[in-house]
Amino acid sequence: ALSIPPVAVRTMIFCAQFAVFAWYCCWFWTSGRRTLAQKTWSMRVVTANGDVLDVKRALLRYFLVWVGPALALAAWVPLENLGHPGYAVIPLAFNFLWALGDRQRLFLHDRVAGTRLVDSR
Repeated sequence: ALSIPPVAVRTMIFCAQFAVFAWYCCWFWTSGRRTLAQKTWSMRVVTANGDVLDVKRALLRYFLVWVGPALALAAWVPLENLGHPGYAVIPLAFNFLWALGDRQRLFLHDRVAGTRLVDSR
């Protein structure tokens, strides 16, 4: 039978995964490097001016990507008590739906961080 680890263990695992993924993203977004997905889709993350990202801007972009999931978790608790936990997906999608209304088609995290995705072909 499967067992769910205690909350403290789950929290430590989440923090470790969060830190490792932050390192992964920041390493690949800086100095002109690209993640495997970015190589596959021929794209690159650059500043609004087209320069390579520094670590500070890469970390800012990484943390801003998590705004949607954090809002969804915060909304899930009251929505579950009201019997509508499925509506918590709306704030999750907000970060990405922003691009539909943005004049340059930037995601919210790219708009705030001063970054953009460009074609690297």
